[in-house]
Amino acid sequence: MVMPPHPLRVHRRRLGLSQEELAAATGLSVRSIQSLESGRNRAPRSSTVRLLADALGLAGADRERFTRAMTGDDDEPARDDAPPRPAQLPAELPDFTGREEVADRLAAALRPGARPVVVSISGMAGVGKTSLALHVAHRVRGHYPDGQLYIDLRRAGRAEPYRAAGFFLRALGTPAGAVPTDAEERAALLRSVLAERSVLVLVDDVEHARDVLPLLPGAGPVGLLLTSRKPLPSLPVTLAVDLDLFSAEESVRLLAGVAGTDRAVADPTAAAEVVDACGRLPLAVRLAAVRLAARPAWSMRDLADRLAASDRRLHELGGTEQAVRASFDLSYQALPPHLAEAFRQLAWPRLGEISVDTVAAACDVDAAIAAGIAEDLVDARLLLSPRPGRYRYHDLVRLFAQERSRAADPPEVAARLVRRLVDGYRKTAVAALQTIEELPSPPFRDAAAATGWLTAEGQLIVAAVCLAAELTADVDAEACADLARALGPHLRATGEWDEWQRLADAVRQVAVRDGNRPAALLAGMQLGHLAILRNDYALAGSHLAAATDLARALGDRAAEARTLNLIGLLRFTEASPRPAIVAHRAALALFETLGHTAGVVNSRINLAKCLATQGRGAEGLAVLDEARRLLPPGPEVASVMLRHQTARCLFALRRYADAIEEHEACLELTRRHGLREGSAYVLAELGLTLLAAGQPDTARARLALAVSEFERLGDGNAADTYRVVLGLAQRALGDLEGARRNWRQAIRF
Repeated sequence: MVMPPHPLRVHRRRLGLSQEELAAATGLSVRSIQSLESGRNRAPRSSTVRLLADALGLAGADRERFTRAMTGDDDEPARDDAPPRPAQLPAELPDFTGREEVADRLAAALRPGARPVVVSISGMAGVGKTSLALHVAHRVRGHYPDGQLYIDLRRAGRAEPYRAAGFFLRALGTPAGAVPTDAEERAALLRSVLAERSVLVLVDDVEHARDVLPLLPGAGPVGLLLTSRKPLPSLPVTLAVDLDLFSAEESVRLLAGVAGTDRAVADPTAAAEVVDACGRLPLAVRLAAVRLAARPAWSMRDLADRLAASDRRLHELGGTEQAVRASFDLSYQALPPHLAEAFRQLAWPRLGEISVDTVAAACDVDAAIAAGIAEDLVDARLLLSPRPGRYRYHDLVRLFAQERSRAADPPEVAARLVRRLVDGYRKTAVAALQTIEELPSPPFRDAAAATGWLTAEGQLIVAAVCLAAELTADVDAEACADLARALGPHLRATGEWDEWQRLADAVRQVAVRDGNRPAALLAGMQLGHLAILRNDYALAGSHLAAATDLARALGDRAAEARTLNLIGLLRFTEASPRPAIVAHRAALALFETLGHTAGVVNSRINLAKCLATQGRGAEGLAVLDEARRLLPPGPEVASVMLRHQTARCLFALRRYADAIEEHEACLELTRRHGLREGSAYVLAELGLTLLAAGQPDTARARLALAVSEFERLGDGNAADTYRVVLGLAQRALGDLEGARRNWRQAIRF
């Protein structure tokens, strides 16, 4: 007698599925499918039958007939003798917001298959790991018919993975008396129970990979979703996601979703300020929104203003159980003592980023140990690392660290930290200046390396000196002056004039407090130079007159010569070339008397500039020839200045082709070294030369770039000066309206 085909085979073939494809769709093994179709397995579990019916798309009467046929009972429905089907997932947030792309990736990765799937979500405290995990778990729970398990490993009484394994076994139907007491036996039994179940397991807040090892399934269609503050690279993870902060748009959506769209729409500026104050940390944004929602009389502006005060921000975001503080505190309490101390101390410099050098100076360790400290704090999710070797605090984490420092550290800790920062940077900054102006000095191989270091560390150095000025600490004014001496010219050349202003003001404050006249002299010279660049000629004259008197009182003839050069620059900028020439010749004579080669070269370059402006190009070239002879190898900044003034002298002699060639070579050098102010002036003079050479179209392009760069630098006087020349180029091209527009703007008419 020929037996009819098994109903499973009939429906599988009806859909055109192979045994392998059906196994993949259900999460069962191919051997299980073969065993059912051959009749060797005559009593499949009801959960297995449900899984097959779902995969085959059976419903209604067809499903009922299939179920009876599979269980061998055509008269009665299948017996449901399956073990308990736990449903332990906590509810997800009703207003879950954002993370759409990440949630899709996680849900796709958690589709069950023949083998276990392990997915992890990591990120700093408060970034929304648990909220995302619950959202995704609820999305995919229908794919796991045997239930969902959940545990938070940080909760009291459940911290040990041994106890967690027992919790899972009992939830899956293992009698309490049958749960082994031996840890390895308990883990082995859990693997056995999970091997034939299609279960979703969510393990929240894993601290160490070892904590989750006893919970890992060995086989079967199990989905394991983990959250942790740091990545877990030693686990067999199918997909690992490291969460970043919310975008500004996601943050505002969350704020509006919880607090009410009307208030967010009514004042979008205040809404943006609120999420910025929260550092776009989802937990903080949610707490701020809940606080606002509970206070109908408050506007969005009221909340923004309350959060603006950094010293009360964590209090304003307190919420239930001081949620933000508590979230950070879990990570902090897990730190060993030396990392906890570093975490507190590094938070005091108010910086966007810190470097390995900062860590080394603040912690008084060498660079290798400093790098290890920083990376350990990144692993603990208490520091962020935007790029290799650079680190920063989230704003709220910094406030938390400063709170911990005030509670744990004596008041002199901050002063000691600032002293170490200033002293630590001083030695390297002096070496950088020596490398740029004279010869390579360790640790720098050339001027480019020294300039790169000043670029990377500039803001950190400014912050350290500003802290020295704010604190009544015994910080060496001379050390602060050395930092300004090294960094000031770099900040000028790169157009970071606001930072230079902060630095010079802070040095002057420290110098006055300590009665250090040489430091005060340096600050006065730099402040005078800044005033010239900002077109405040009266203030510049006041600073430079005081600096000249102080240099003479101290008998510092080199400083007097530098001040005379700055006075020459002031007179030149005021369009007084004759007094400028007098000042530069006086500076040159002093430097020659002192045998100060760099000063002689700089004075000659300044003098040639003034001569070229007066149309005395041949005299200017002669002055520059002597400067070129004296110029030592290495300092390319001086070389840039020399070539630029050479081009100006050639222009004065109407040797336009030669001048254009010099300008083009000079422009390449300024761009290579990041000299924004130098690039702007070279572009402007190149445009002027091209216009004189009968090339107005090319001149217009160069001049437009120069004007734009001067505006970005904040040098309105230079921008207006060359806007007039840009108008001339436009007029030469027939663009009279464009020319008038630039001329009107130049005279502010």
